[in-house]
Amino acid sequence: MIVKNTCIVTTQKLLATACALALVFNLAGAVLAQSTSTSVTDSFKEVKYIRTGDKKADEIEGELEVDRQKGEIRFLSKGAELVRADKQQVASLHYERTSRPRYVSGLLLAWPLLFTKGKKHFLTIQYKDSAGQGAFALLHLDKSNYQAILAAVEAATGVKVERTID
Repeated sequence: MIVKNTCIVTTQKLLATACALALVFNLAGAVLAQSTSTSVTDSFKEVKYIRTGDKKADEIEGELEVDRQKGEIRFLSKGAELVRADKQQVASLHYERTSRPRYVSGLLLAWPLLFTKGKKHFLTIQYKDSAGQGAFALLHLDKSNYQAILAAVEAATGVKVERTID
């Protein structure tokens, strides 16, 4: 009889502890979701702006800021603002994923890499600059944050991103 009572008490304690942990995690998730939803500016690192020149294109590393409240997209590099587009200025958004075989890695490192492909993610923003002239910005996105960037840009501008996957 004593064994049954201690078994029941132990089970009740375990259930109470599990319910308390579930409640704590649920509340923590709600607080985290509320704190992230109140933030209006999303900042993304590991983004490269591809500036086209006369002979070759340069990749400039920087940070992409998307302000959902103002509907503004900005690319900053070393404190300087290289691209700025308001939602009224944005004409279209285009996402493209390209892939190419990893021949060099396969030959130099390991032959199984010959059967894989490297993928790159690009976002093209077509907009009108402050002078009213048509302009575009080509951004090379990182594989870790490209989906969040696409969602944030769509939400800020109200323009649907056209997607092309190679």
